Amino acid sequence: MKEKIKSIILIILVINSLILTWLLIYYSPYNDHTTPLEYQTRLKFGKDLELRHVLKPKHLIIHSGDNQHYLVANNNILFKSLEEEMKNWSFHNFYPVYRVLDWEDIMENKEGIEIVFGPGLSNSLLMQIFIIPSDIIPLESINRVWITTDNNDNMIAYFLSDQMDKVYAAKPSVTNGMLNHYLNNINDLKDYSYYWQQEKEKVMVKTAFYLPNEEIKMNIVKKFYTPLSDDDFIQLLFIDPALVRKVYDKDYRDHILYTDGSRSLQVYPHQYYINYFYHSINDIPNPNDLQKDLQGAVRFVNQHGGWEGSYQLDSLEHLEQSNQSVLYFHQYLEGYPIIDEKEKYGEIVLNMSGGIAHAYQRAMILLDQNLATEEVLIFSGTELLRLLEEKGIFANDINLVELRYQVKRTKDYLELIPVWHVNYQDSQIFEIPAFQSGV
Repeated sequence: MKEKIKSIILIILVINSLILTWLLIYYSPYNDHTTPLEYQTRLKFGKDLELRHVLKPKHLIIHSGDNQHYLVANNNILFKSLEEEMKNWSFHNFYPVYRVLDWEDIMENKEGIEIVFGPGLSNSLLMQIFIIPSDIIPLESINRVWITTDNNDNMIAYFLSDQMDKVYAAKPSVTNGMLNHYLNNINDLKDYSYYWQQEKEKVMVKTAFYLPNEEIKMNIVKKFYTPLSDDDFIQLLFIDPALVRKVYDKDYRDHILYTDGSRSLQVYPHQYYINYFYHSINDIPNPNDLQKDLQGAVRFVNQHGGWEGSYQLDSLEHLEQSNQSVLYFHQYLEGYPIIDEKEKYGEIVLNMSGGIAHAYQRAMILLDQNLATEEVLIFSGTELLRLLEEKGIFANDINLVELRYQVKRTKDYLELIPVWHVNYQDSQIFEIPAFQSGV
């Protein structure tokens, strides 16, 4: 009898062992969301960043109250000083503004600081930059914060959504004395003029773009570059590179497809960029949590090569059909974004939902050491508008004007060239060299 019991126990242990072995081999919860770093060390070509590093203002405008305006680029010493101080700025007593504000008076006669963001930010993301109570009214797509004074010379802050045409007011911790201190630090800055943007159907918010009154200096930069290979990205992005097979796409001869069955990597060898995506991700929680998506995007890039330079979130969009957030990060050089629509230099794009990456696009080229720099004088606003009028583009047609670096690739180096990027009428795009020898 005792031997029979022993035999039964032994059989149970063997069956248990077989079940556990099967589970270890064939079952891995959330296997589709496991990153390569959980298995082995991968290629690392950039640094790890935190959310606060990529979530920052695009630029600041200081208004001196005498119709003088000073644009502060994000590589300026004053910008960096103000960015540090912003962490201690608090706002309270939020309320929606229903009356139309006198924007011309605010622009021309009120001292103030205008903080401009690339994307529209929600409460949770604004809390990463300022001190804001958690129980405030919902803020949607806030892309500007304007700190100024009201008609009684009391400090007031306006949180503006250009896209939603909404204005919220709040009481800031910034004092009149602090504002005067900031105004005393504009001596080295070039002054700008404002131009009202194309009106469209806005009622509450009147928006402007700014152009320099005089020529300003920028550099043409030539940089060596390091190309990344298909194999680099296969090793970087797939859990088991040995399972990856190469497929030539029959319909699109300009790219190569690699897949392991659950993930795919499209390589565009002529344009030097890749598109990596999951075939399907199910049961994604909290699909509309933008903060979670942004944190997930930063973490994904940290785990898949890192950020090879200074990047920030410049824009975002929401895809209704798939319930995904598309986040656009751009690399900045000397305070200006590197944006090349065709070959994706300086751009990282992630499709996110529930903090999980669905797709990832980036260039296959890393900027390396400087080869040469050449200082050029950038057109003043008056000269730029004259050149645009020759092309049939007038100031009241313009939605946005900004300086960017456009990339020209040669065999041995990349040349980064300053251009004026113009968005006009119904989101039409025009780019023009920003200096005389470039015309």
